[in-house]
Amino acid sequence: GRATGRPSGEDKRHWPIEAKESMRWLEGFARCAELAETLPDTRLIYVADRECDIHEFMVRAQREPGIDWLIRATHDRCLAEGDKLWSRLAQAPLLGEVAFTLPARPNRPSRPVVLTVRAERVTLSPKGAESVTVTALRAREASTPDGVEPLDWRLLTNRPATTLAQAAELLKWYGSRWSIEVFFRIFKTGCRVEALQLSTVERLEPALALYLIIAWRIQYLTALGRAATDLPCDVVLDSAEWRAVYIAIHRHPPPALPPSLPAMLGWIARLGGHLGRKCDGPPAPQAL
Repeated sequence: GRATGRPSGEDKRHWPIEAKESMRWLEGFARCAELAETLPDTRLIYVADRECDIHEFMVRAQREPGIDWLIRATHDRCLAEGDKLWSRLAQAPLLGEVAFTLPARPNRPSRPVVLTVRAERVTLSPKGAESVTVTALRAREASTPDGVEPLDWRLLTNRPATTLAQAAELLKWYGSRWSIEVFFRIFKTGCRVEALQLSTVERLEPALALYLIIAWRIQYLTALGRAATDLPCDVVLDSAEWRAVYIAIHRHPPPALPPSLPAMLGWIARLGGHLGRKCDGPPAPQAL
């Protein structure tokens, strides 16, 4: 027999949610609910991508009015009126347009984006399951440069979105997901926490706490170095840090005044293998 005890070839759609890998989304939300009880003055927001478009998750989240949530939809679900979600969203009330700069990703430069936003309150009503009332949004690019696939986000949330300002805030929530993914990539791949050879929780927890601080600092330096070109480096690096980097790079004593932050980050990244050519762009977290 197999260790899982699961029948070969069985359709996973018929498994109970507890037996599926997607159960982790419900467990994560349960942790969020536990945290909310200890933080009555803090607004908690649960954001997830398309893997979290699970009806059981939305039923569970509906029972926690104190936690806001936003997920990207992937299923064209049945609605209480008998129609489907995609067709309803195509005809939903038009709220306006939202413009922003789409951040660069590997093999994709940053570019300006204008999304047309529609939103409507709908009730998801699958056969044999509890109904859930949510706000459904669709944010879509009407035009893009040649060869570029337009953005088309369909989002579900417990929050209202009857105005453009409300919808823009929700889109900002979803856009922050990329920064969160970068942070955990730094944490796992850059800091290599999964390779720690620590055998007890008592040893592992302090190490993870330290590496969380390091990962945050690397991401913070990356973002600040790209946005604040006129800041001196001592706004985030103490004297011993920036002077040590300067000496390592230039092989002579550092100046009295601290260099600019972008220059210092470029030198730090050079130690990590960043060549600093124009085509390389500003240092990324991996080099730092």
